[in-house]
Amino acid sequence: DDLPAVLDRAAHMIGELGDPHNHHHMTSPGPAVTGTSVLLSPKNYYELHMRALEEIPNVEEYLLSRASEGDGTMSELYEAVQYFPKVLPRLYLQICAGSALIRSKESSAKTVLEDLIEAVKCEQSPLRGLFLRHYLLQATRDKLPDSPADTTKLEEEINASEEINLSAGARQAHQS
Repeated sequence: DDLPAVLDRAAHMIGELGDPHNHHHMTSPGPAVTGTSVLLSPKNYYELHMRALEEIPNVEEYLLSRASEGDGTMSELYEAVQYFPKVLPRLYLQICAGSALIRSKESSAKTVLEDLIEAVKCEQSPLRGLFLRHYLLQATRDKLPDSPADTTKLEEEINASEEINLSAGARQAHQS
């Protein structure tokens, strides 16, 4: 139950999506043995992406449990994942922690989503960007308010969430 160890394991698992030198399971002798790199086909990338997405909700639950046990606030944990050295694992973990931060209600959904939208713009690969934005939409769709309420704040968050989902979806469609 050591936070750095859990986050390192999650980053390593997600890191396979972005590191062409880390796909030893995709070739016979493996790139480490042959010294060559292997680029994943879209189909293989999809399969690896789906396996990673099966585990990420466990990381989100772990982060929430750590925050509820007094091991820091969700805001602190959200900030902590942003210090990972590799961009792609950091972005997936940031989305995961951002989703947990929205659930914890320590920060507004609008603020977190705006931050996440800006963060995912860092990914320049069309394939990795497509899957990253897909994960962003999947991770946040059940955490956003979707019906009007009497409060202005909630209405602003609904409008912001609709704009963010539409802009992320448009970017996703544009890159495919």
